[in-house]
Amino acid sequence: MMLRVRGVLVCVCVAVGVLCHGVRGDDAKGFVEEEIRFAGADGFELRGALLLPRGDVPQKGFAALLLLPGSGPTDRDGNQPPFLVTNLLKATAERLAESGIATLRFDKRAAHVYMAEWAEKDAEALNAFFAWDHFVGDAAAAYRVMVERDEVDGARAGILGHSEGGLIALCSARVLCAEGVDVAGLVLAGTAGRRLDVVMRDQLARQVSRDAEGEAFLEEFVRAAEAVRETGKPPEELSAHLRMLFPPSAMDVLRAYFTVDPLAQARAYPGPVLVINGEMDVQVLAEKDFVLLRDALAERGEGSVEAVVVERASHNFKRVERMEDAGMFGPVVEEFLDAVVGWAEGALR
Repeated sequence: MMLRVRGVLVCVCVAVGVLCHGVRGDDAKGFVEEEIRFAGADGFELRGALLLPRGDVPQKGFAALLLLPGSGPTDRDGNQPPFLVTNLLKATAERLAESGIATLRFDKRAAHVYMAEWAEKDAEALNAFFAWDHFVGDAAAAYRVMVERDEVDGARAGILGHSEGGLIALCSARVLCAEGVDVAGLVLAGTAGRRLDVVMRDQLARQVSRDAEGEAFLEEFVRAAEAVRETGKPPEELSAHLRMLFPPSAMDVLRAYFTVDPLAQARAYPGPVLVINGEMDVQVLAEKDFVLLRDALAERGEGSVEAVVVERASHNFKRVERMEDAGMFGPVVEEFLDAVVGWAEGALR
Protein backbone atom coordinates (compact mmCIF):
# COMPACT_ATOMS: atom_id res chain seq x y z
CA MET A 1 0.00 0.00 0.00
CA MET A 2 1.44 3.37 -1.04
CA LEU A 3 0.69 6.36 1.18
CA ARG A 4 1.95 9.94 1.34
CA VAL A 5 0.55 11.25 4.61
CA ARG A 6 2.33 14.58 4.15
CA GLY A 7 -0.08 15.49 1.38
CA VAL A 8 -3.08 15.59 3.69
CA LEU A 9 -4.68 19.03 4.04
CA VAL A 10 -4.91 19.05 7.81
CA CYS A 11 -1.38 19.53 9.10
CA VAL A 12 -1.48 18.72 12.79
CA CYS A 13 2.11 19.74 13.62
CA VAL A 14 0.73 21.82 15.34
CA ALA A 15 -11.47 39.93 25.20
CA VAL A 16 -8.23 41.54 24.62
CA GLY A 17 -6.42 44.59 23.36
CA VAL A 18 -3.22 45.76 21.72
CA LEU A 19 -0.15 45.29 23.88
CA CYS A 20 2.23 47.38 21.80
CA HIS A 21 2.69 48.91 18.37
CA GLY A 22 5.84 48.65 16.31
CA VAL A 23 7.43 51.36 14.24
CA ARG A 24 5.66 52.06 10.99
CA GLY A 25 7.47 51.33 7.77
CA ASP A 26 6.58 53.21 4.60
CA ASP A 27 6.68 51.26 1.36
CA ALA A 28 7.05 52.74 -2.09
CA LYS A 29 4.37 50.41 -3.42
CA GLY A 30 1.62 52.45 -1.85
CA PHE A 31 1.06 51.23 1.68
CA VAL A 32 2.29 51.65 5.24
CA GLU A 33 3.04 48.59 7.40
CA GLU A 34 2.97 48.61 11.18
CA GLU A 35 4.14 45.75 13.39
CA ILE A 36 1.73 45.06 16.24
CA ARG A 37 1.48 42.73 19.22
CA PHE A 38 -1.71 41.77 21.00
CA ALA A 39 -3.06 39.26 23.51
CA GLY A 40 -4.72 36.16 22.09
CA ALA A 41 -7.46 34.00 23.54
CA ASP A 42 -5.55 32.87 26.65
CA GLY A 43 -3.35 35.93 26.99
CA PHE A 44 -0.66 34.50 24.69
CA GLU A 45 1.11 37.35 22.90
CA LEU A 46 0.61 37.21 19.14
CA ARG A 47 2.49 39.22 16.52
CA GLY A 48 1.19 40.62 13.29
CA ALA A 49 1.21 43.41 10.74
CA LEU A 50 -1.35 46.12 10.07
CA LEU A 51 -1.13 47.23 6.44
CA LEU A 52 -2.66 50.63 5.71
CA PRO A 53 -3.10 52.34 2.35
CA ARG A 54 -0.75 55.27 1.88
CA GLY A 55 -2.30 58.73 2.04
CA ASP A 56 -4.92 60.50 4.06
CA VAL A 57 -7.17 58.38 6.23
CA PRO A 58 -10.87 58.79 5.32
CA GLN A 59 -13.00 60.53 7.94
CA LYS A 60 -14.48 57.23 9.15
CA GLY A 61 -11.39 55.15 8.39
CA PHE A 62 -10.49 52.58 5.76
CA ALA A 63 -12.46 49.47 4.97
CA ALA A 64 -10.49 46.51 6.32
CA LEU A 65 -10.08 42.73 6.24
CA LEU A 66 -8.53 40.40 8.79
CA LEU A 67 -6.56 37.72 6.90
CA LEU A 68 -6.43 34.22 8.42
CA PRO A 69 -3.98 31.51 7.27
CA GLY A 70 -4.56 27.82 6.75
CA SER A 71 -3.69 24.82 8.90
CA GLY A 72 -0.35 23.91 10.43
CA PRO A 73 2.43 26.24 11.62
CA THR A 74 1.50 28.97 9.13
CA ASP A 75 2.67 32.55 9.55
CA ARG A 76 1.11 35.89 8.69
CA ASP A 77 2.21 35.68 5.05
CA GLY A 78 0.69 32.23 4.47
CA ASN A 79 4.07 30.49 4.75
CA GLN A 80 5.61 27.59 6.66
CA PRO A 81 9.29 28.43 6.19
CA PRO A 82 11.69 27.25 5.04
CA PHE A 83 9.90 24.58 3.01
CA LEU A 84 6.57 26.16 2.09
CA VAL A 85 6.62 29.79 0.96
CA THR A 86 3.44 30.81 -0.86
CA ASN A 87 3.18 34.47 0.24
CA LEU A 88 -0.54 34.15 -0.45
CA LEU A 89 -1.65 36.41 2.40
CA LYS A 90 1.21 38.86 1.91
CA ALA A 91 0.31 39.33 -1.75
CA THR A 92 -3.37 39.65 -0.86
CA ALA A 93 -2.68 42.26 1.81
CA GLU A 94 -0.51 44.33 -0.51
CA ARG A 95 -3.03 44.28 -3.35
CA LEU A 96 -5.83 45.28 -0.97
CA ALA A 97 -3.75 48.15 0.45
CA GLU A 98 -2.97 49.40 -3.04
CA SER A 99 -6.75 49.41 -3.61
CA GLY A 100 -7.49 51.45 -0.48
CA ILE A 101 -8.35 48.59 1.89
CA ALA A 102 -6.49 47.99 5.17
CA THR A 103 -5.60 44.52 6.46
CA LEU A 104 -4.38 42.86 9.62
CA ARG A 105 -2.62 39.52 9.43
CA PHE A 106 -0.80 37.67 12.21
CA ASP A 107 1.39 34.66 12.92
CA LYS A 108 -0.90 31.95 14.29
CA ARG A 109 0.16 30.44 17.60
CA ALA A 110 1.46 27.30 15.90
CA ALA A 111 3.92 29.31 13.76
CA HIS A 112 7.62 28.62 14.17
CA VAL A 113 8.30 32.18 15.35
CA TYR A 114 6.80 31.17 18.71
CA MET A 115 8.43 27.75 18.95
CA ALA A 116 10.70 28.72 21.83
CA GLU A 117 7.61 29.45 23.91
CA TRP A 118 5.88 26.09 23.42
CA ALA A 119 8.46 23.57 22.19
CA GLU A 120 9.19 22.26 25.70
CA LYS A 121 5.55 21.66 26.63
CA ASP A 122 4.39 18.06 27.07
CA ALA A 123 1.62 16.56 24.95
CA GLU A 124 -1.13 17.45 27.42
CA ALA A 125 -0.01 21.07 27.66
CA LEU A 126 0.36 21.33 23.87
CA ASN A 127 -3.13 19.93 23.41
CA ALA A 128 -4.49 22.68 25.66
CA PHE A 129 -2.34 25.37 24.04
CA PHE A 130 -3.43 24.39 20.52
CA ALA A 131 -7.11 24.01 21.45
CA TRP A 132 -9.62 24.87 18.74
CA ASP A 133 -11.24 27.55 20.91
CA HIS A 134 -7.85 29.26 21.17
CA PHE A 135 -7.50 29.48 17.39
CA VAL A 136 -11.03 30.89 17.11
CA GLY A 137 -10.40 33.20 20.05
CA ASP A 138 -7.13 34.44 18.56
CA ALA A 139 -8.94 35.40 15.37
CA ALA A 140 -11.70 37.17 17.30
CA ALA A 141 -9.08 39.02 19.36
CA ALA A 142 -7.24 40.11 16.22
CA TYR A 143 -10.49 41.35 14.68
CA ARG A 144 -11.30 43.44 17.76
CA VAL A 145 -7.82 44.95 17.64
CA MET A 146 -8.25 45.80 13.96
CA VAL A 147 -11.66 47.46 14.22
CA GLU A 148 -10.65 49.47 17.28
CA ARG A 149 -7.95 51.26 15.30
CA ASP A 150 -8.72 54.88 14.42
CA GLU A 151 -7.61 54.22 10.83
CA VAL A 152 -10.23 51.49 10.36
CA ASP A 153 -13.96 51.90 9.83
CA GLY A 154 -15.40 49.11 11.99
CA ALA A 155 -18.66 49.23 10.04
CA ARG A 156 -16.76 48.27 6.86
CA ALA A 157 -14.61 45.44 8.18
CA GLY A 158 -14.64 41.72 7.49
CA ILE A 159 -12.58 38.54 7.56
CA LEU A 160 -10.82 36.56 4.83
CA GLY A 161 -9.84 32.99 5.68
CA HIS A 162 -7.81 30.62 3.54
CA SER A 163 -8.35 26.86 3.88
CA GLU A 164 -8.75 26.09 7.61
CA GLY A 165 -8.74 29.86 8.09
CA GLY A 166 -12.11 29.98 6.34
CA LEU A 167 -13.64 27.71 8.97
CA ILE A 168 -12.06 29.83 11.70
CA ALA A 169 -13.46 32.93 9.97
CA LEU A 170 -16.97 31.47 10.11
CA CYS A 171 -16.63 30.43 13.77
CA SER A 172 -15.00 33.66 14.94
CA ALA A 173 -17.60 35.74 13.08
CA ARG A 174 -20.29 33.89 14.97
CA VAL A 175 -18.53 34.65 18.28
CA LEU A 176 -18.09 38.31 17.39
CA CYS A 177 -21.66 38.77 16.17
CA ALA A 178 -22.96 37.23 19.41
CA GLU A 179 -20.98 39.91 21.27
CA GLY A 180 -22.51 42.65 19.14
CA VAL A 181 -19.33 43.21 17.11
CA ASP A 182 -20.24 43.72 13.46
CA VAL A 183 -18.52 41.57 10.82
CA ALA A 184 -19.54 43.18 7.55
CA GLY A 185 -18.44 40.39 5.20
CA LEU A 186 -16.48 37.16 4.78
CA VAL A 187 -14.18 35.73 2.13
CA LEU A 188 -13.91 31.93 2.19
CA ALA A 189 -10.89 31.05 0.04
CA GLY A 190 -10.21 27.38 -0.62
CA THR A 191 -12.44 26.52 2.35
CA ALA A 192 -13.87 23.05 2.88
CA GLY A 193 -17.64 22.66 2.69
CA ARG A 194 -17.46 19.27 4.39
CA ARG A 195 -16.33 18.24 7.86
CA LEU A 196 -12.59 17.80 7.77
CA ASP A 197 -12.65 14.10 8.60
CA VAL A 198 -14.62 13.61 5.37
CA VAL A 199 -12.14 15.78 3.45
CA MET A 200 -9.19 13.90 4.93
CA ARG A 201 -10.69 10.54 4.02
CA ASP A 202 -11.09 11.72 0.43
CA GLN A 203 -7.50 12.90 0.34
CA LEU A 204 -6.23 9.63 1.77
CA ALA A 205 -8.36 7.62 -0.67
CA ARG A 206 -6.52 9.30 -3.56
CA GLN A 207 -3.18 8.27 -2.08
CA VAL A 208 -3.65 4.64 -1.02
CA SER A 209 -3.69 1.66 -3.31
CA ARG A 210 -7.07 0.45 -4.58
CA ASP A 211 -6.93 -2.96 -2.96
CA ALA A 212 -8.02 -4.69 0.23
CA GLU A 213 -5.10 -3.23 2.18
CA GLY A 214 -5.98 0.28 1.07
CA GLU A 215 -9.64 -0.18 1.96
CA ALA A 216 -8.68 -1.52 5.39
CA PHE A 217 -6.54 1.56 5.99
CA LEU A 218 -9.41 3.90 5.08
CA GLU A 219 -11.80 1.99 7.32
CA GLU A 220 -9.31 2.28 10.17
CA PHE A 221 -9.11 6.04 9.60
CA VAL A 222 -12.90 6.37 9.71
CA ARG A 223 -13.06 4.40 12.97
CA ALA A 224 -10.30 6.51 14.48
CA ALA A 225 -12.00 9.76 13.46
CA GLU A 226 -15.30 8.57 14.94
CA ALA A 227 -13.55 7.70 18.20
CA VAL A 228 -11.94 11.15 18.38
CA ARG A 229 -15.28 12.80 17.66
CA GLU A 230 -17.07 10.80 20.36
CA THR A 231 -14.41 10.49 23.07
CA GLY A 232 -11.65 12.96 22.23
CA LYS A 233 -9.16 10.11 21.77
CA PRO A 234 -8.31 7.66 18.97
CA PRO A 235 -8.31 3.88 19.55
CA GLU A 236 -5.26 2.67 21.45
CA GLU A 237 -4.06 0.53 18.57
CA LEU A 238 -3.38 2.44 15.36
CA SER A 239 -1.20 1.74 12.36
CA ALA A 240 2.03 3.74 12.15
CA HIS A 241 0.70 5.97 9.35
CA LEU A 242 -2.41 6.87 11.32
CA ARG A 243 -0.47 7.61 14.48
CA MET A 244 1.14 10.43 12.51
CA LEU A 245 -2.31 11.91 11.86
CA PHE A 246 -3.57 11.56 15.44
CA PRO A 247 -0.84 12.97 17.72
CA PRO A 248 -1.81 13.34 21.41
CA SER A 249 -0.83 17.01 21.26
CA ALA A 250 -3.58 17.79 18.72
CA MET A 251 -6.62 15.91 20.02
CA ASP A 252 -8.69 18.99 20.87
CA VAL A 253 -8.26 20.62 17.49
CA LEU A 254 -8.81 17.31 15.68
CA ARG A 255 -12.04 16.75 17.59
CA ALA A 256 -13.22 20.16 16.42
CA TYR A 257 -12.15 19.40 12.85
CA PHE A 258 -14.28 16.26 12.95
CA THR A 259 -17.26 17.92 14.66
CA VAL A 260 -17.71 21.47 13.36
CA ASP A 261 -20.02 21.57 10.33
CA PRO A 262 -18.94 24.37 7.97
CA LEU A 263 -22.34 24.44 6.26
CA ALA A 264 -24.15 25.07 9.55
CA GLN A 265 -21.67 27.82 10.36
CA ALA A 266 -22.15 29.33 6.90
CA ARG A 267 -25.94 29.32 7.14
CA ALA A 268 -25.72 31.14 10.48
CA TYR A 269 -23.75 34.08 9.09
CA PRO A 270 -26.08 36.87 7.92
CA GLY A 271 -23.74 39.03 5.84
CA PRO A 272 -22.25 39.05 2.34
CA VAL A 273 -19.79 36.28 1.48
CA LEU A 274 -17.32 35.63 -1.32
CA VAL A 275 -16.64 31.91 -1.86
CA ILE A 276 -13.59 31.44 -4.06
CA ASN A 277 -11.79 28.23 -5.02
CA GLY A 278 -9.04 27.15 -7.35
CA GLU A 279 -10.32 25.06 -10.24
CA MET A 280 -7.44 22.61 -9.76
CA ASP A 281 -7.38 22.63 -5.96
CA VAL A 282 -6.58 19.01 -5.09
CA GLN A 283 -7.17 19.52 -1.35
CA VAL A 284 -10.48 21.41 -1.24
CA LEU A 285 -12.43 20.37 -4.30
CA ALA A 286 -14.22 22.90 -6.47
CA GLU A 287 -16.80 20.32 -7.60
CA LYS A 288 -17.62 19.34 -3.99
CA ASP A 289 -16.64 21.82 -1.27
CA PHE A 290 -17.12 24.99 -3.30
CA VAL A 291 -20.56 23.88 -4.50
CA LEU A 292 -21.70 22.88 -1.00
CA LEU A 293 -20.64 26.21 0.53
CA ARG A 294 -22.10 28.24 -2.32
CA ASP A 295 -25.46 26.47 -2.11
CA ALA A 296 -25.65 26.62 1.70
CA LEU A 297 -25.01 30.36 1.64
CA ALA A 298 -27.56 30.86 -1.13
CA GLU A 299 -30.20 29.17 1.06
CA ARG A 300 -30.01 31.89 3.70
CA GLY A 301 -32.82 34.35 4.03
CA GLU A 302 -30.36 37.24 4.17
CA GLY A 303 -26.88 38.04 2.96
CA SER A 304 -25.54 37.83 -0.59
CA VAL A 305 -23.12 35.24 -1.91
CA GLU A 306 -20.65 35.68 -4.75
CA ALA A 307 -19.03 32.48 -6.00
CA VAL A 308 -15.86 32.36 -8.10
CA VAL A 309 -13.81 29.43 -9.40
CA VAL A 310 -10.38 30.59 -10.53
CA GLU A 311 -9.34 28.72 -13.66
CA ARG A 312 -6.12 26.68 -13.54
CA ALA A 313 -5.45 27.69 -9.93
CA SER A 314 -4.24 25.50 -7.06
CA HIS A 315 -5.21 25.42 -3.39
CA ASN A 316 -2.75 28.28 -2.81
CA PHE A 317 -4.02 30.14 -5.88
CA LYS A 318 -0.92 29.55 -7.98
CA ARG A 319 -1.13 28.82 -11.70
CA VAL A 320 -1.12 25.10 -12.53
CA GLU A 321 -1.89 23.06 -15.60
CA ARG A 322 -2.89 19.78 -13.92
CA MET A 323 -4.49 18.68 -10.66
CA GLU A 324 -1.29 16.78 -9.90
CA ASP A 325 0.87 19.93 -9.93
CA ALA A 326 1.99 21.09 -6.47
CA GLY A 327 0.82 24.65 -7.02
CA MET A 328 2.71 26.10 -4.07
CA PHE A 329 5.21 28.39 -5.76
CA GLY A 330 5.22 31.35 -8.11
CA PRO A 331 3.04 34.46 -8.05
CA VAL A 332 -0.51 34.48 -6.77
CA VAL A 333 -2.83 34.46 -9.78
CA GLU A 334 -4.23 37.86 -10.69
CA GLU A 335 -7.77 36.52 -11.03
CA PHE A 336 -7.83 35.66 -7.32
CA LEU A 337 -6.53 39.06 -6.24
CA ASP A 338 -8.89 40.89 -8.61
CA ALA A 339 -11.88 38.91 -7.33
CA VAL A 340 -11.08 39.64 -3.67
CA VAL A 341 -10.53 43.35 -4.30
CA GLY A 342 -13.64 43.64 -6.46
CA TRP A 343 -15.80 41.92 -3.86
CA ALA A 344 -14.37 44.01 -1.01
CA GLU A 345 -14.91 47.26 -2.88
CA GLY A 346 -18.58 46.35 -3.29
CA ALA A 347 -19.42 44.54 -0.05
CA LEU A 348 -17.49 46.85 2.28
CA ARG A 349 -18.72 50.13 0.81
